[in-house]
Amino acid sequence: MIQFKLAFVCFVFATVLATAVGEGKTLRSEDVAEPCLGNFITQDYKDGWTNSDAVVNSTVFFPLTTKYHAILLSKNLFQTQEFETVTDAHIQGSCISSRRIDSWPKSNVTGYNGTSFTMLMSATNVARLYRFHLGFPDVVTGGGYASIALTDNESYNLFDFCFDNGLRSFAVASTKKALDQNTQNIIKAHVKSLGFQEKNFLNLNYDGCTEKDGVLSTSGNELPKPAEPQTLLLYRTSPIFTKKYVLPSYFYKKA
Repeated sequence: MIQFKLAFVCFVFATVLATAVGEGKTLRSEDVAEPCLGNFITQDYKDGWTNSDAVVNSTVFFPLTTKYHAILLSKNLFQTQEFETVTDAHIQGSCISSRRIDSWPKSNVTGYNGTSFTMLMSATNVARLYRFHLGFPDVVTGGGYASIALTDNESYNLFDFCFDNGLRSFAVASTKKALDQNTQNIIKAHVKSLGFQEKNFLNLNYDGCTEKDGVLSTSGNELPKPAEPQTLLLYRTSPIFTKKYVLPSYFYKKA
């Protein structure tokens, strides 16, 4: 009996230690990336709710996204191709949000210590499908197609991102800092049906963010550490259009 209790205590200690180590582990894009199978496009989106003055002039939060997407936004905020150190804790408390610049298609994305970058997203000739561009990790492959995959036509749009490098992510763009549990369950069920792995989901926590002049930033938290630039090799194919999906046109791998 004593041996059993001792073994159980050791198991609990090892589990806690492993969890703590995991939380502090540096995240690598390649470890949390998922291949793109194409953009899913919902048929239920009504664009009227996003064009109201209240929404146009409001801050957009990302309460639920993928680790890959959060890392990618972080790379653009720090203008780096890779991080030497970036953890779950860093990106969960990154305070990443965005606001429109004047009007569509530009948005000012901010986070961490108030750094920012401009994200471009413009409509295509396919309804609810958009072309976006980011500068990092590579100016050529830092873009792709984004589609609205789910919405409540009231407070959030779920964007399904298919990057030109052949990888994918999703992000919930919401006027709310946090999603209620029922909404979160619905979104998670939907993205899992699209093939996303729940182990790569991430909730951004805005509780510790401070706001000045409409810009959110962290409250003295430790920041990720950028790494030295890397070389990316580019491969190009032609985009493939289907009824509901658009497949990527670029792929890359590290040299």
